[in-house]
Amino acid sequence: MKNIILVSVSGGKDSQAVLNYCLKKYSKEKLIAYFCDTGWEAPETYEHLKYLEDTLKIEIIRVKSDKYENFEDMCIKRKSFPSRVRRFCTEELKIIPSTKFIKSYIKKGYKVKNYVGVRKEESKSKKLTTPNIINGVEWLITPKRDVENKYKTVFLGLLPKPTKRKDGSYSYPKKAKEFYSKNNSVTTVQPIIDFKEKEVYTYNIKSGTNNNPLYSKGCTRVGCFPCVNANNNELGMLPQDRIDRVVALEKKVQAVNKNAKPVFLYKKAGELKSFDYHCSNLKFNTLGLDLGCINHLGICE
Repeated sequence: MKNIILVSVSGGKDSQAVLNYCLKKYSKEKLIAYFCDTGWEAPETYEHLKYLEDTLKIEIIRVKSDKYENFEDMCIKRKSFPSRVRRFCTEELKIIPSTKFIKSYIKKGYKVKNYVGVRKEESKSKKLTTPNIINGVEWLITPKRDVENKYKTVFLGLLPKPTKRKDGSYSYPKKAKEFYSKNNSVTTVQPIIDFKEKEVYTYNIKSGTNNNPLYSKGCTRVGCFPCVNANNNELGMLPQDRIDRVVALEKKVQAVNKNAKPVFLYKKAGELKSFDYHCSNLKFNTLGLDLGCINHLGICE
């Protein structure tokens, strides 16, 4: 069976570190990098992806939803915005498209290893260390096979959930075992799972690649611009044209939803105020000064 290495690239520091790691470990002929494009990223992120392609001499395949054109189209068609509780944006624009992308290689007869930039430091959730992980699909942890990597095997299909025994171990139904034996699964590798944040930044620089410039501007994460989970600092950094774009989207969603008044942000329960209202009192550097590097770790290129 042919082997293929897939690397999920987001434009952020963690996935970039994984990409650098894989390029050192595997030949480019066996490696495919892909980016789930929500159509809602910052201009700097799209430019950074192009920079990585030019610097590393690789192609990063853009993977998109075949149901929605982009984040804006999704909100209009669903007549609502995602929220901290209903994060359907991640499922519709990232999980489903990436799962279909991975499946396409399995159908071609490849044995897939999917490398992702997950770090334990980012989450207090036990989901990163316990066997039963469900994130749109069924997960099953396999034993650690390599001293430098931690593996998980994800079943790309609907399978019965494992049963937890009294001793804490899990029993997997016969159907799940048969599915795994037929090579319908993909091994997900998390090579930087134990990295600390500063290690990631410096690893990328030492590998010959700059980090996304958004980090130097004060962002602590890179993704949707803005995300429905954006903090006040991130909202204060938004340029006026992006604020105007969100306000315009609010009006479009409200036009198709006559029974409610959907807004991008709900700062308080029941509070329905336009996005520009929330951003108006959060702006900093209103004089447009060059503040230099304001990365919270003091790490710039």
